[in-house]
Amino acid sequence: MKKILLIRGDALSPYYQALEGELSTSFPLVRGTREGYYRQARVLIVLNLNNIGKDFEVLEMLSHLKERNSEAFRGSFCALVVFSKGALFTKEAAREVVFLINEMGGIFFGAPLVEALGDLENLKKWSHKLEITLEETLKARVVALLERLVKVELQWIAHPRLLVLHADRDLDRSNTHLYFKEVSRSFEFEYKVIHVEDGTVMDCRGCSFKTCSYYAENNSCFYGGVMVKEILPAIEEADAILWLLPNYNDAISAKLMAVINRLGVLFKKHPLMDKNIFAIAVSGNSGSDSVLKQLIGALNINKGYRLPPRFSLHSIANDAGEIAQRKDFAGSARAFGEHMNREVHWK
Repeated sequence: MKKILLIRGDALSPYYQALEGELSTSFPLVRGTREGYYRQARVLIVLNLNNIGKDFEVLEMLSHLKERNSEAFRGSFCALVVFSKGALFTKEAAREVVFLINEMGGIFFGAPLVEALGDLENLKKWSHKLEITLEETLKARVVALLERLVKVELQWIAHPRLLVLHADRDLDRSNTHLYFKEVSRSFEFEYKVIHVEDGTVMDCRGCSFKTCSYYAENNSCFYGGVMVKEILPAIEEADAILWLLPNYNDAISAKLMAVINRLGVLFKKHPLMDKNIFAIAVSGNSGSDSVLKQLIGALNINKGYRLPPRFSLHSIANDAGEIAQRKDFAGSARAFGEHMNREVHWK
């Protein structure tokens, strides 16, 4: 069995203190150090959040690793367990760490997170379903996560298909779209572009699980329309999806979020963990990380899409066409396109 490098601090949640000893009897957990080697490895990050939602010990360690080597986690499969003292911060902390480690080359398979709120309230549904205690449920969830971490392997795709989703109105003025056009010059694979136009995709209605499952079985959705006729079939056919994300108030645009919210019907139909997501984010002044973390939370942590290493390209440009004036425009676009050429073949 492959060993698992464990990254954690010394301030531990009582739940984790009770858990680590039991896990060590079944999995080869090896605690990592600040000077450790984390490439081509299996890595479990355990966050024990304080009362303001931070694990400063782990964050400081990640900072040190990045300062020492910007690709410290290149080729490593990573997963997280996050403990909070209350009902807040677990998802926020997870998104932050996933983004940081992915920027350093880490790979996150779909749904890589187990979270434990202060009273384990978030595990009640699983506890009821499994007919075991909350503590036993936590252990079962973490064990299942570690089993996936140990077993996960990538498969080569000879002829990958990429779907590009965007909601830009004026393509000639959009810095995000200009960046994509420059990136796509390097593509050596088939890709399809879909423009999510104004008013064509209604946001999720919030159907019951039973109703949504019914529509999923019939390859449909309550609202139907272009989402059912074009976007969902294109996502099913694709091996990877590239999201073009201009920054709207430090968030993904409403039109693309409507698409993401409607993916539940696809999620219920069959697993999505063999699909990669990539992103290009451009902000007028700052905040691309906020946009990208939103995508990570929605699609990698929640919906289960795979996050390849360094999944995103991001930059700053305000005026129309300004992105093309940046000194690193052509070079960074070419590098990301070549990076996608390599990563899109793996799932």
